[in-house]
Formats: sequence, structure tokens, C-alpha cells
Amino acid sequence: MIPVVLWLISIVLLLAMWFECRDPHVVVRIPELFRRIARLTGGVIYEDPALALRIQLTRMMVIITALTGAIIAVLERDRLRNAVGSLVNRASDPLNLSVFRIVVFWQILDICDFDFISRLATLPTGLQYPPQTSIPAVSFLRHFALWPVHTVSPALIGHAGVLMKWATIAALVGLFSRTSATVVCILFGFIWSRLQWYGKVDHYHHLFWFALLLATSPCGDVLSVDWIIGKIRGKQTPGPGQQYGRPLGFAMILMGVIYLFPGLWKTCRSGLDWALSDSPKFMMYQEWRLYGDWLPWFRYDQHPWMYHAGALGTMLFELSFLFLLLGRRSRYVAAAMGVSFHLMTNFTLNIGFESLRNCYTVFVDWARIIKRRVQIPTPSASFWQVGRATAAVGIILVAGNLWAGGMRAMDGWPLACYPPFDGLTPQYYRTLRMQLTFKDGTTKTIAPDDYRTLFRNRWSNLLQRILDTRDERDRSARLHLIWQVLATTDPLIANARHVQFSSVRTFLDPRRWSEPPDDKRLLYEADIEP
Repeated sequence: MIPVVLWLISIVLLLAMWFECRDPHVVVRIPELFRRIARLTGGVIYEDPALALRIQLTRMMVIITALTGAIIAVLERDRLRNAVGSLVNRASDPLNLSVFRIVVFWQILDICDFDFISRLATLPTGLQYPPQTSIPAVSFLRHFALWPVHTVSPALIGHAGVLMKWATIAALVGLFSRTSATVVCILFGFIWSRLQWYGKVDHYHHLFWFALLLATSPCGDVLSVDWIIGKIRGKQTPGPGQQYGRPLGFAMILMGVIYLFPGLWKTCRSGLDWALSDSPKFMMYQEWRLYGDWLPWFRYDQHPWMYHAGALGTMLFELSFLFLLLGRRSRYVAAAMGVSFHLMTNFTLNIGFESLRNCYTVFVDWARIIKRRVQIPTPSASFWQVGRATAAVGIILVAGNLWAGGMRAMDGWPLACYPPFDGLTPQYYRTLRMQLTFKDGTTKTIAPDDYRTLFRNRWSNLLQRILDTRDERDRSARLHLIWQVLATTDPLIANARHVQFSSVRTFLDPRRWSEPPDDKRLLYEADIEP
């Protein structure tokens, strides 16, 4: 009780100081000793002294909360051990695992667009941005921090894609369940992942992790072709057991890790200003603009209290989800919060993230709903006596993703920190413009984003990565490759004799979308030989 009371007093005092520091004139009156203590929490990427202090105050709240949590964990270590054990060592009905298998492989089948992946493979290797391996870029290890640049032929991708689709269907219906799941994992990791090399890492990592857990567990013991064949041969349907509950428990923990680090990075990099400034509004505008000037049917941006409350709720949800899993009843609270979160991001940002949202079936006790009465035995075997392979894979995945999350490895594969959206979004963003000069001296300005239909939204991300490249020589080489790609798809561009790439400023407010971009900055130009 005493740690909780001290924590509550500290949080109230820091919150009061945070609100006071919204006035820049108050900052200069804060004692220098306190400002030095606040700076011990680390540097800030923003120059505004008042904003920097507010971020450091938020970090102090996080540190105090973490220390209080650690003290409580030590004092209640037996209960904590039992809570963790009830999550990863619990028994479950085989039906629950089979439903999870069907959902996971259905989602994998939904992203098996190998025609698109083959099209990406035709891009020059000079446009590749290899994903991070999650190995720290220090000393000699920096040579292994990124996966190597490489090529895979579109024909190989096409053939492997057909095999992966059939293996996914087999795993979905439960035909040679574990073998099919293993084949899916291999092709997922080495063939499907080729699209991760071109400008943007698509965060479907959770499907790969869940498939690994299923490949090491008896996921086809019921509700599968294997089960039907076994019934014909006189095999008894198995009852509940730890081997069915463990992969579900690790899947929940991995979902918690997915949310935890975006919440931590928001808190540490932008503080409470991430939620209580105008940043949430401009973040909505940015997503709307990137989705082709999309607008929601209800304009949340016109109601500040709504987007402030939603952003603050997002931070609280992401930070608390993993810890809510420790209680049997609070897991359902976490699940309800998660589904609500994904529905709201779909309505406000057009980001549905269905592949993760649909996996919330892992929280549902399908056996109890369908069979009405199911006796779940108390786990009797120790952690390593049942499902050793699942336990080993689960521990590696959780530990690896904790590391990747701590490193903020957003562009990692197969381990990653999911996109934290942790910066304060300004009122504009910078994008590319290409000006063509033809033989007769006429000019034409083209937005490379207009060609996103060729490579979907990944094209916009690739252009943004090039725009953010600091090495001028590398950036110029990549821009020249962009021109070559566009010239092969548009005869108009191919007829140009001179090309210029410039960075321009585009405003995010929908009321200013019709305004022409400004603040033009030349990045690269070249004469084109006929």
C-alpha cells in the first residue's frame, strides 16, 4: 500500500508541474537543480525548452511507475509467478487451438499476393532497403545489423508462392497440420518476406510468429482433416491439456509485446504532448492524405476533446495491455480494449490492421461456448514436461521481440518493433516532385506519388525513404533509378531530355489540399541521353 500511495503522490505532483510547463514563461522559474534531474532522463529531439521539459517530466512518471511496479512485483512474487504460469502453462481444450489455427492461416492466405511480390522483385537492387536483423550496430556486429541486398527471380517467387498457398490451405483445413504449417513458415520467412526489402517493412510479423507456435504444437487434433481421418481409424478425440493452452498463452504475450513498445516510445520520445497537443489531428490528416485524400464519414478532427481522449486512451491501452494479461478476468478487459482500439483506428485513420485484430479469437474459449460444459484440468506437468518445442519457440520469440522493441527496430525482420507513430506530427510533410524538360524546351511537372498504383502504398514509402537519405550521392543514385523505373512504364517520361527531382512542402490540413506545394528544394538533376 505504501509504494502505491507514494507513486500516486508523485504522479499527481509531476502532472501538476507538466500542466504548468505548458506556459513557456514558467519553465525559466523552475529551479536549475530540478531541471538537471529531469535532464538525467535523456536528451530530447525537440528544441523548444518547455516541450523538452514536459517530455522529461513524462519520462519521470514512467520511471517512477516502473520502479513502483518492480517493488510490487518483488513483494508479490509468488502471485506474479502463478499469474505468469497460468498464462503460459495453462490447460485448454484442443478446439480453441484449432480455431486459432484456422484464423491464422486464413489471414496468411489473405496476404499471399505473390503477383505483387514478383512485380516488386523486378525493381533494381539499388532501390532495396534491407530490413534490420535486430543485431546491434556496434563494433564488428554492425556488418550484421542489416540483411544483405539480394535478388530473387520473379519466376522463383511465383513457383514458391503457389506452393505456399497450397501449404497454407492444407494447414487451414488441418491436412498434415504440423508439416503444412512448417512448410508455410519456411516459405513465409524466405520467399514472402522478399517484399520487406523495398522501402517499407509490412508488419505481418505476428502471423509468422503465430505460425511458428502452431507448427510446434498439436494444432490439428480436432476440427481438421487429420482429426476426421483419425476418427475413421478409431482414434479417440483428445481432451484438454497444457499442450493446447501454451501456444495460445504465448500468442497473447506476443500481442502484448506488439503494443507495449509503441506505447513506451510515444511516452519517451514525445511525452503527453503526443496526445494533448495538435499532433493527433495532424497525424490523422497525414494518414488521410497518404490514402489518396481519404476522409472519414465523421470528422473527428473537428472535435479536439475526441482526438485528445482517443490519443490518451491509445497510450494507456498500449502500456497496460501486456500487464492486463496476468489476470484471468483482466484478459477480457485487454481483449475488449484491443478490439475497440483497432475499430477506432479503422474509422479515424483507415488503418484496420485486420490481420492482428482477427487473431483476437485467441481470447475466446470456444469450447465452453460450443460444448457448454468443459472440465479444464488443473495443470499437473511442469513447464518443460509438455510442449517443449512450443515453449522454446515462444521464449525465443518473446525475448527477441522485447530486444527489437527496446532497440526501436521498426524496419526489422523477422523480429521488430511495430510502428510506434511516436513523433509529434507537424502541419506539413515533404514529398517529391519531378520536372521533365523535353527536346522542344517544354516542361512538365509530375508527382512520383501518382504512380503508386504500380506498387501500391509501398511506392510512397520508398520515395519517402529516398527523401530521408542523408548521403547525397546515394540519394542521387536512387533517384536516377526511380526515373529509370518510371521511364519504362510511361513513354512520356522516357522522351524527356532533362530531369529534376525536388523536395516540396505539402500541407496536411484537408482545407489546404488544393494548394500547390511550396518551398521547393532541388535534390538531383541530370541530362538524359536519347
